[in-house]
Amino acid sequence: MGVRFPLGAKSTPATETPPSKILVILLRSFGDVVAALPSIHALRDSFPKARLDLLIEPPYEQGLLGSNAHDEILPYDSNRPFSLLLDLRRRRYDWVLDFKTTSRSALLAAASGARVRSGYARIGLPHRLAYTHLYKPPRPQYKGLDYVDWVAGLSGRPRGEKEPALDFGCKIPATPAARAKRFLEESFKVRPRRLVSIAPASPTAYKLWPAERYAALIDLLDPGMETGVFLVWGRGERPFADKIAGLCSFRPSVAPESPSLLDLAALLKEADLHLGPDNGARQVAQAVGTPTVTVYGPGDPVHWTHPDGLRHRAIKKSCRCESGPATMKDRCPSLDCLMSVSVEEVLREIAASFDRIGSQSHGSLGKDGA
Repeated sequence: MGVRFPLGAKSTPATETPPSKILVILLRSFGDVVAALPSIHALRDSFPKARLDLLIEPPYEQGLLGSNAHDEILPYDSNRPFSLLLDLRRRRYDWVLDFKTTSRSALLAAASGARVRSGYARIGLPHRLAYTHLYKPPRPQYKGLDYVDWVAGLSGRPRGEKEPALDFGCKIPATPAARAKRFLEESFKVRPRRLVSIAPASPTAYKLWPAERYAALIDLLDPGMETGVFLVWGRGERPFADKIAGLCSFRPSVAPESPSLLDLAALLKEADLHLGPDNGARQVAQAVGTPTVTVYGPGDPVHWTHPDGLRHRAIKKSCRCESGPATMKDRCPSLDCLMSVSVEEVLREIAASFDRIGSQSHGSLGKDGA
């Protein structure tokens, strides 16, 4: 696992003495928390008797999607940093795994005093001082696989060459599941052959495919592929969803605001395919097993796309701004890569995805006899 650094950081397993108390640091965001679920379950499987706590910044703990592999969630409060540092020290963790590895999280890991403190292998001096064990990804891969590899290497149980089955452990309660079914039954009086969910919005400008193209795509999907479409959205995103719906000749259903991420998960689980940019909804769709097609701008599809290439596809064009600093993506004046993705290309990928996964519906509403 990883590389060796000076100042004591190691790249070897840490299982001389199995841990009795483990802390995983996952300050943000929803996507990171969702992607970490398989590794949290791997930790629980490896050390079933250990206490397993998670340090997460609210409201991102909703990204756990009902998983119960952990013992306690510690909320990160930036307004009381010193009391949090003292609390971590007082808890006497044996292991701290810092999946974020920022300067802020490195300080938290170091303050814990844990005998094993593990972070990404980065060059900065604070990281050399904060951690005892470092993780370096063996190759560019899905972030969730990074975390699983990390846990396997630290535990002394390398996972080998075969891709593991990623267990997200999502548990959707009956109430959100019932609300999702009720919305779909009210939206589609005649059951469509397939259901496509679209979460088009993002707070990041370079991920926003134009509303006019989403509308044109929906008009082609509805009559041409016997497909029912519904739009989902998050905080502050309703206007963009309404704009798309208003531009459509075949107006799609617009879901109400989800009371929680579990409600969104329940709704996306009913879909046969999910479309949108790389946002939190897409991560949730992957976690609940719904196939996805993702429209990328200047982002990295490798790190955030589930490795099952049969069910999860990314449409990505080359981009000039990706050759420089990461912040160039935010200042790209043209977004040529995103704007060169045509409606026809996305439609072909959706049709190919339906062919690959077969005609059997994924969501319960679309199943014969449901």
